[in-house]
Amino acid sequence: MVDSRDVKKHVEGRVASLSASLAKEFELHWNAYAARPGPRAYGRNTLKLASRLAGGGQAGVAELRVSDPINDVLDLALLLEGADLETVSEAEQSVRLAGGNAAALTPPMVEQMVAHLHQLAETGAAAADELGAYRP
Repeated sequence: MVDSRDVKKHVEGRVASLSASLAKEFELHWNAYAARPGPRAYGRNTLKLASRLAGGGQAGVAELRVSDPINDVLDLALLLEGADLETVSEAEQSVRLAGGNAAALTPPMVEQMVAHLHQLAETGAAAADELGAYRP
């Protein structure tokens, strides 16, 4: 957000704007961050899934055993996208802009991502197996 009082201070100064293509790319990135549903939305939706699996009623232990791992998969995906890739971005900026040591920054970053990707694959496979039991 921009406060008009802040802009007014710089009326006499130089004003910069984005090119049309850069403005479009910025809008795409902004919307991706601002509009993604996140944990609350998918948490509600996995509970709705459990209810559907229970025939529309109150979800029991068996149905939650299906929906909980799906929620866990989405949590891990959000962790990978939010924290791990943010670490990549920070490391890249550190190297490119501040002369950081890429050889020191890269291995722990890769190890963390590999561990999360393996965990995501295992949790995803378990979730698929649990949900697969409800196939017609």
